[in-house]
Amino acid sequence: MYFPHSYRTLNGRPGGDNGLPVEYEYNTMNEIELYDLSVDISETKNVAMQNPEVVEEIKILANKMRSELGDALYEINGKGNRTCGMVKD
Repeated sequence: MYFPHSYRTLNGRPGGDNGLPVEYEYNTMNEIELYDLSVDISETKNVAMQNPEVVEEIKILANKMRSELGDALYEINGKGNRTCGMVKD
């Protein structure tokens, strides 16, 4: 399952040439997408609308992890995070 987000992509184009990078394109996914990888490995058929109970279950799990680990996209600071530190001998 994919949650709505923006991302950069080459959209199938080859990468750079002679060590020079190419321009990325930016895409935005506006809706939740769910794929049944057992029958659709190429992720061509979004089955989120046909499986609302699966979508809801994954959303609940994701929200639990967001509260624990945080999520910059949702500006959530995780309660399980701590400041960086250093181990001393």
